[in-house]
Amino acid sequence: MAEGFSGLLPIPGWLSENDWQGFHDRSKNPSLYNPPEGYVATANQDLNAYAGAAVINLPMAFYRAERISELLAGADDHSVASMQKMHFDLYSIQAARFLEIIKPLLPQNEKAELLKNWDCRYESTSLAPTLFEKIYRHLAGIIFGELNLGSEIVSYMVDETILFHDFYGNFDRIMLNSDSAWFNGKKQEELYREAIDLALKEEAEPYGAGRNILMKHLLLGGRMPRFLGFDYGPIELIGSRATIPQGQIFKSFGRLATFSPTYRFVTDFAEEGIHSSLAGGPSDRRFSPWYTSGVKDWLQGKYRRVKT
Repeated sequence: MAEGFSGLLPIPGWLSENDWQGFHDRSKNPSLYNPPEGYVATANQDLNAYAGAAVINLPMAFYRAERISELLAGADDHSVASMQKMHFDLYSIQAARFLEIIKPLLPQNEKAELLKNWDCRYESTSLAPTLFEKIYRHLAGIIFGELNLGSEIVSYMVDETILFHDFYGNFDRIMLNSDSAWFNGKKQEELYREAIDLALKEEAEPYGAGRNILMKHLLLGGRMPRFLGFDYGPIELIGSRATIPQGQIFKSFGRLATFSPTYRFVTDFAEEGIHSSLAGGPSDRRFSPWYTSGVKDWLQGKYRRVKT
């Protein structure tokens, strides 16, 4: 790629200077050898600091990797069980960062008290994560929509594309910046107060109530009567965009889609075998007994040990 271009945006392909310039040597890929922390934590974040070239141009936010690092650093006797527990950790560093700004601006009412006392965990029965998500959505709509790109554009971007769901870290940097140019001369506190006021006026339900999805057959999903069993569910998708078990529900090209860890895997190098959990089954044949044989275990956090 020509010097100065990341590969993210289109450039004139008919100019010879924009032709591919060759390949980076594989030694320039991100790598770590015996890091002083004693562990490596990755969750789709920017790893270019460990690379000899900028090989990642659209990373996700750092929150999930940071939470993994926190939990790894918090003990020196990790086990298969502690790793499995980590797979279901619902604490959001993203929410904690935003609440540092939000909490001092909250009014005195019942909903506000829920947010003031929230532990930043996306528990299914809790109203607080729902309230936070409403504030977050209104804040994005105000800053990027009303003040800049237009409300219709941002609503479409959030509701009908993956942009906000994949690359929310880029938007967060702006919203968390106390003096961003995107604020168009307004104070951060003013914008947050407006988003809080709008969100707390709305009805709210427990977080898990709006998290039900169908696991659809790859080809026939939604086309066959439900009683035939090609589609499984509904099931609740746990987590949020920034929890270790990422759980996002969105539309892409008009099709409902999700981000979620469909395969969980833990292994201890001191033993032979693996511990895994799959959101489905080993067969793609609807009438096979193994079509959805692993779903319940995946939902309940049960792992199967497989060894040679």
